[in-house]
Amino acid sequence: MAVTYTQVPVKLEINKNTLASVIDVLEMINGSNPNKIYTIETSFHVGNIAQADTVMTGIETLKNLGALSTYQADSAFRQIDGFKRSYLK
Repeated sequence: MAVTYTQVPVKLEINKNTLASVIDVLEMINGSNPNKIYTIETSFHVGNIAQADTVMTGIETLKNLGALSTYQADSAFRQIDGFKRSYLK
């Protein structure tokens, strides 16, 4: 008899106040499963120059941690730079 498994994809909506607890639950669910990468879709609020700079610093850190590809980081930087030039004076 062959052993089989299935992947169960879900889209999580996580409040930042519960992020640590959500990670604990994911770790409990995955147990010894070798899949330790979670794909998370998010967005960052940029409403002024200071926020833009903070977000860009955070994006650079996420890239250095391997959570964002260079392509994704560069794309986000271009979007923020364009927004800063056009709307944030």
